[in-house]
Amino acid sequence: MAFNSNQLLFKTEQLLEIIPWTERGLYRLIQECIKNKVDVREIGLYRFEGIRSDMWNPQKLVDYLIKNKLDKKVHYNHEHLEQDNIKKALVVNFNQQIQERNRI
Repeated sequence: MAFNSNQLLFKTEQLLEIIPWTERGLYRLIQECIKNKVDVREIGLYRFEGIRSDMWNPQKLVDYLIKNKLDKKVHYNHEHLEQDNIKKALVVNFNQQIQERNRI
């Protein structure tokens, strides 16, 4: 699934189809933001009263990951592994977008 310009927010399940990252990694990112007192809206996460699923802005998430995760110097193996997983997810997403554009 590629970004749909008509839709701004996506449920978590839809987001993971757009950006094929693990749900565990996503929620680890949320916990890290909460711990560091970063507003979760900076990573594109929105929670609305009356809606069960978290809603995501994929573009904000991608921008945050590039700025704060990929450009960050890593010191430990698990940080390096997480950075590799994020890179792979973003490359797959980028390739999906190119394929969508070629179909049109």
